[in-house]
Amino acid sequence: MLRQSLGRHSWSRLLPLLTSGPAILESPVACRARGVLLSNRWLSAAPVPQEEAHLDAEDTAAAQKAVHERLVFELFGIRERFRESVSASTSPEGRVHRPIRRGDEPILYVTPLRELIKVMQGTSKEGGADMLRAWERQIDNETQALEEAVERYKKGVEDMKKRGEYAELTPARRMILQWFEPLRDAIAREQRAIILKDTEMEYGRMKYGPFLILLSPEQLAVMTLHIAIMAMMRGEKQKQHISAKKLRSFGGQCVLSTLSVSLGTAIRMQVGLENVRLRLERENSAREHVSERLKRIVGEKTFQKLAKGGPALGVLSDEYLKAEFNRGLAQIRDSPDLPNDVLDWFEGVEGLSIVDRLENLRQRLKVNRQKVDCDKIRAGKLRLSRAEKMFWTTPEWTDLDFMHIGTALINLLIKSTTITVPNPNWDPANPDSAPRQIEEKAFWHQVVGVHQGRTLRKVGKVFCHHDVIRQLTNVREVHDLLAPRFQPMLIPPLPWRSLDSGGHLIIRQNITRAHHYQDGHLQRKALHIAQERPPDGLSRVFDALTTIDEVGWRVNKPVFEVVEKAWAAGMRIVGFPSKTDIAPLEASTSLRFRTDNNGRQLLVTMTDKETWAEERDRFYANRRRKKKNCEMYSMRSDLSLKLMVADKFKDEPRFYYPHTLDFRGRAYPLHAHLNHMGSDVCRGILTFADAKPLGPDGLGWLYVLIANSWGQKVDKQSFEGRRHFVQRNLESVLDSAERPLDGHRWWIKAEKPWQCLAACMEVRDALASGNPAAFPSRLPVQMDGSCNGLQHYAALGRDAEGGNAVNLRPNSAPQDVYGEIAATVRETVAVDAAQGVPEAIALLDQIDRKLVKQTVMTSVYGVTFIGARLQIQNRLVERGWANNDALYRCSTYAAKMVLKGLDQNFDKATGIMQWLGQCAQVITSNGQAVAWHTPLGLPVIQPYREKSQHIVVTVLQRVVVHMKNADLPVLKRRQRTAFSPNYIHSLDSTHMMLTALACKQDGITFAGVHDSFWTHAGDAPALAQKLRRTFVDLHSQPLLGQLLAEFKTRFPDMAHQFPPLPATGDLDLNEVLDSEYFFS
Repeated sequence: MLRQSLGRHSWSRLLPLLTSGPAILESPVACRARGVLLSNRWLSAAPVPQEEAHLDAEDTAAAQKAVHERLVFELFGIRERFRESVSASTSPEGRVHRPIRRGDEPILYVTPLRELIKVMQGTSKEGGADMLRAWERQIDNETQALEEAVERYKKGVEDMKKRGEYAELTPARRMILQWFEPLRDAIAREQRAIILKDTEMEYGRMKYGPFLILLSPEQLAVMTLHIAIMAMMRGEKQKQHISAKKLRSFGGQCVLSTLSVSLGTAIRMQVGLENVRLRLERENSAREHVSERLKRIVGEKTFQKLAKGGPALGVLSDEYLKAEFNRGLAQIRDSPDLPNDVLDWFEGVEGLSIVDRLENLRQRLKVNRQKVDCDKIRAGKLRLSRAEKMFWTTPEWTDLDFMHIGTALINLLIKSTTITVPNPNWDPANPDSAPRQIEEKAFWHQVVGVHQGRTLRKVGKVFCHHDVIRQLTNVREVHDLLAPRFQPMLIPPLPWRSLDSGGHLIIRQNITRAHHYQDGHLQRKALHIAQERPPDGLSRVFDALTTIDEVGWRVNKPVFEVVEKAWAAGMRIVGFPSKTDIAPLEASTSLRFRTDNNGRQLLVTMTDKETWAEERDRFYANRRRKKKNCEMYSMRSDLSLKLMVADKFKDEPRFYYPHTLDFRGRAYPLHAHLNHMGSDVCRGILTFADAKPLGPDGLGWLYVLIANSWGQKVDKQSFEGRRHFVQRNLESVLDSAERPLDGHRWWIKAEKPWQCLAACMEVRDALASGNPAAFPSRLPVQMDGSCNGLQHYAALGRDAEGGNAVNLRPNSAPQDVYGEIAATVRETVAVDAAQGVPEAIALLDQIDRKLVKQTVMTSVYGVTFIGARLQIQNRLVERGWANNDALYRCSTYAAKMVLKGLDQNFDKATGIMQWLGQCAQVITSNGQAVAWHTPLGLPVIQPYREKSQHIVVTVLQRVVVHMKNADLPVLKRRQRTAFSPNYIHSLDSTHMMLTALACKQDGITFAGVHDSFWTHAGDAPALAQKLRRTFVDLHSQPLLGQLLAEFKTRFPDMAHQFPPLPATGDLDLNEVLDSEYFFS
């Protein structure tokens, strides 16, 4: 009897009994009903605290915090009850792994959350009510994004048809809306053919068919348009120089396999959300059915006692409640409100879910055998069963599945979309001779040759018409049609309490992006083991990431308005790509002299035709121009996407960026378009949501921010020198803030103009307040490490000389490591030039800080010699060098000199890099991947393994897919060369996390961009002290000794093969505490 299980919280006691029987456990819906069954008064287990109704209406921030913390508490309580109700799977070692499938948890907690919010809305005031509305909006953003997009497309098409508004729409918007219906209809026809097993089979339909019928044609059409257009705008990422891994973007084209996998992945995620929504709807209906049956049996008064957890529960048996619940589910499943004709699955049925449609087909096959062509339906029954199983169980899809479904939709997109363009054969003098406009394909597929180094390989690409590119230049015109899936959150992200419970409310993500890596499952297994390791597991990693997530942001409206105006006016400002393409060179038709060797006689003739050499040079010049135009288009699209997001969130009082970690522990925001890790434009238009007084030192730090943004060697001066620079130019600073586009525009000359403008406006407002110390400032100030990788190497090796070069030791002015290396190289080049070395003579006046900076910066991260040569070659090209032979010879010579100078100045760092490489060689000789734990206990496994190739035949082409498999052999060379940079990255991520935790203790706002730490200007002195203290504490540990001990413990049979620890110097780490320019 249920009475025996009643306690204080009788409702929560009732539910385990309802899910304990074998009959109901067989139901994937019922076994997740704990906490939401019978009545929406499930909240009786955790009553709403009455004191919340009495919150001070003026204390908005406190009210919002109280409401948010209450909702987070309840949400994690729901999750915990859900986890208890599902059988946990265990590893062979006995450790509990993730007991539920991705996407299942929202089945339980979406509806209870909404109900809780409704209850709390009656007790909360002002600030609390605002937070409740923000939670509702966030839930809608995560669960209804696609449905809202479908409705926008349909409404746009209907409005155009009803009112004839085609001419009033922008060309880009009109073009996209005109594509929606043909693509939707094409998908519907393909779904019909899949279900009815059409005799005219499209190749590969058996592969992609079960996936293509999981969503409605409208949903698939919108997703296909979204992802294809966004891919064309961003352009493909093609490795032009494999050794340097320098990525360039080309708008208007994308590799077919990349686009297919992106589309397939998005469909997989949407199927998970549809699964959630359908289960919720059925559970709600079943709960209502059970509640009504109970009311009729026990009466209204007894039922009210039952809902409140009273003793009336004893009148009911466990078996009765289970039977009633299953009866409710059966009635929902057998609902008569289904279409009469089996073919209505595709036509005339709005809002009917995929599962109901599949069930309808199954039922019609049984009932209406004489009315429909049962043979066709029976032939497709296997597909239906497989599709329904995939939908309800949401299994893991493979890259091959993504490829098939994505390629099928791209094929339909290519066939169904066209664009209207002027007819080149139309003659104005004879207008009736040909149509003025013609239809051309908007997208097409083509296999092209792509150079990778010296290798030419064939790659299938999807291209779009150049008029599509031209019309989509201003994405703001269609921003409501192209909303990105991951958007900034309107409420603080959920705190991280485990590996998969943080960030978004409904959209599930793991704390690391393990699924992106070849050793993903090994990484996840190591994370689960680390999470359970006593005493604290990964709690400090969770707390650090939560601290970063909880930073509130807002759009800096004054700066954003200037950005919009400047971009619309086509102003040439750093960070703005050109709005106009470079025109191609035309063949020269002017008369000129040409020499010609006719036999033994040299003739000079007049001609208007190009020689073969001239035609060749023009061809290559035009190819370079076309490449540059594609790059500029991609940059324009990227900027437009950033401005689109900023425009959408400009009126939000605050928003948040949930982060995840890469395999080394570095934190990255999930939202890709607009965040503080972006370009100068992004950083200029973002500011903290919360304001803090500048205090006695804050104004000076704003001056430093202006000087750092100005660059041009001013940022290498002392702090006092930087402040004096701003004071000398204070009139220009104020003019920039007052009249950014109409004044002297001093800020445009800065190396980071948009951050400079934001700081100028903040200084203007602080001075205008009359009391700068009390001025509430939101603008972040930044502290950047001095070649942070070398700082970590110098600390590891206790290198006093190298540490002094990277500001680990106190100095009256910041040391410039790049300038020192440039001076060393300049001396060597001068000696070689005196000896007549041609490359040295050509470079004698070219060696400076800018030429060597990138190579020095990336040397600690494993840059190869070829990569260093390409970096220097690019700097020379920027200076106007055009002769390819001279570029190659001089960049090769300069790269040798720079790497030699590094060895001379940082011998301890070079020794540690070599030691790390030797350890990696020992590990890989045993066929193992290099793995270690960061000082915070986060496991790191290098994911570099060989790849297995599989040939996949799709509807468009044969595709070679590189499959991820952790059982394949490791790439020994890659494991060895990547170890030293990855190890340093794991240390700088640890330093950032330790600093975040230290700031959290004192209520200091902290945001990090790897080795750049941000906070309010008033808190800058406190942050400076904390980041130094955490760095010293981190490196006071014997990090290399701990690493060696971990290797020997993991490989005891090879312990004697590991090299001894490298020798260390005499650097006193405590000097870092007094180094003013360690981070500046």
